[in-house]
Amino acid sequence: MRFEITGENRVGITRDVVNVLADFKLDIRAFEVTTHHIFADIPAIRPERFPLLAHRLMQLPGIEDVKPIDRLPTERRRAQLHATLAALGDPVIAVDANGLIAQANPAAQNIAGSPDAPLRDRPLADFLTDPDIDDLRQSHFRLPEREVTLGGQTYLLQVEPIGHVDDGTDAADDEPWGGVMVFHRAARLGRVMTALQDRSHTGFDDIIGQSKVLTRVKAQAKRLASVDAPLLILGETGTGKELFARACHRASNRADQPFLALNCAAMPEG
Repeated sequence: MRFEITGENRVGITRDVVNVLADFKLDIRAFEVTTHHIFADIPAIRPERFPLLAHRLMQLPGIEDVKPIDRLPTERRRAQLHATLAALGDPVIAVDANGLIAQANPAAQNIAGSPDAPLRDRPLADFLTDPDIDDLRQSHFRLPEREVTLGGQTYLLQVEPIGHVDDGTDAADDEPWGGVMVFHRAARLGRVMTALQDRSHTGFDDIIGQSKVLTRVKAQAKRLASVDAPLLILGETGTGKELFARACHRASNRADQPFLALNCAAMPEG
């Protein structure tokens, strides 16, 4: 049975609670202490015995409430973490400072080719050779995004440190405990960028203008949109080239595929 004890933040209150549990000859499977709260998991306590234990605990100085709970805070956070990782379509791997895998979501398990054999405690080098753990440690688990190969597929790797404090104090010099590695698939990134850049499915009817020149250009674009070939749209900055490109895409045979607008001038040479 799991229960929560609420009380004052006084010295010795946790020791007093443990003494009561010892008097009842109860073995503690899990015990968590935070400010004003003590959580315990004691399988030997049956529901009919809990009121007697709660009454005894309430007699301790500073104890305000004792009530049963369904999960300990750590169990709840672990369940939430697992649910979050499972919902992610991209592989996610957490690695410690020694290069051992501490956590991997189902997508990472499948890509690594071991859906039934947990990756936990296995060396990262078994599945990823670049970057290696030395590169990660030297960079404090803060590497620039790069293309990597995992399970024979290409991903964009993002690495974030775990346990690294960067608040301007001496603690910022501490080595991180490890890092979280997120492997982004190119197709997923394209869909995300398309969703962010969507203009409510722009079509030719959304292009406003009644001049002869604009009417002629719209008619020409509608004819060429059905051609299975690249289109070149020329015009000065701000004249609506991307607007026409989106309208052509909507009228093409690829209308059900993502539209990706890429500013080549803004991309670094590398």
